[in-house]
Amino acid sequence: MTSDSAAVNALDLSHFSLTRVLNEDTHSKTVYLLGTLPYSASNGGETRTEPALLIVERLHFTTAEANQLVAKRLTETGSTGQNDVYHWLRGRLRGYASDAADDEWDVKLTVVVPATEAHIRKYTRQERRMIRETPDIYQRVVLPYVEHLPKSRIHWLYNILDGIGEREHVLFNDPDPAHGFMLLPDSKWDKRTMESLYLLCLCHDRTIRSLRDLRAKHLPLLTNIRRQVGQVTSAKYGVPANQLRLFFHYQPSYYHLHVHVTHIQNTQLGGMTVGQAYLLDDVIDMLQLMDDYFQKCTLTYALGQDHPLYAALEEAGATADP
Repeated sequence: MTSDSAAVNALDLSHFSLTRVLNEDTHSKTVYLLGTLPYSASNGGETRTEPALLIVERLHFTTAEANQLVAKRLTETGSTGQNDVYHWLRGRLRGYASDAADDEWDVKLTVVVPATEAHIRKYTRQERRMIRETPDIYQRVVLPYVEHLPKSRIHWLYNILDGIGEREHVLFNDPDPAHGFMLLPDSKWDKRTMESLYLLCLCHDRTIRSLRDLRAKHLPLLTNIRRQVGQVTSAKYGVPANQLRLFFHYQPSYYHLHVHVTHIQNTQLGGMTVGQAYLLDDVIDMLQLMDDYFQKCTLTYALGQDHPLYAALEEAGATADP
């Protein structure tokens, strides 16, 4: 699916009806809203009122505009892209739009419609607990869950890898099926503030779902990512490799191997915390020491109590004190 400006512009946010506020992040200046929105699929189907997840993120504030913030409200939106159920827009805020240049926008908007329970759960604030996932618990609890996830959950990702969606956003593509990957900006980045730079590497190998699947045979892929990403960011953004943080998440939010790339000055992302992030350099080093390290180790991480895996992990004793 290519970026569909007509479909995105058809989203009239004036008809968004708020159900509740799911969460708000004061560090990233982001609020997560659940509501409903009249929506018609791009194939010309009838318009229906669908659950919609609206993520509103304020872009970088300048000192000059600080005294105007309270009075501003969203007045205008423009499409920046679409992939599957994800729509991206930019917006202007009342009291400032008339003073802004045509190419300057105040907020970055993400609309997920129709929003599923999985989307809503992902962005809802929840209590978290530390999990100690042994190899046995992975085999008995986690792996069956991963294997039964519907492929539709990552349809948007396959759109990118297949060259159908977000083609204009791809910064680099090594098409090698075993060692190649795509690099593109993460939707969380405003694409202009270098210190909040956030990119995403999507591996072409569709057999690797998470850290647990990595072995020494994947080292050429991982070292290729480490080498190429720094070259791309240095050439395109003037950000050298030693100002980048490359890491994996475990548990990941979707089970297709991907690497997060952020600027070293970007310290506000919750996903970089101990108990979720695993540095690419450390993963490479572990695999060089032991081929099947991630099949034999116990992984300790934080998990929300509303995560679909939590109840089964708790029953298996993964939340108990060691």
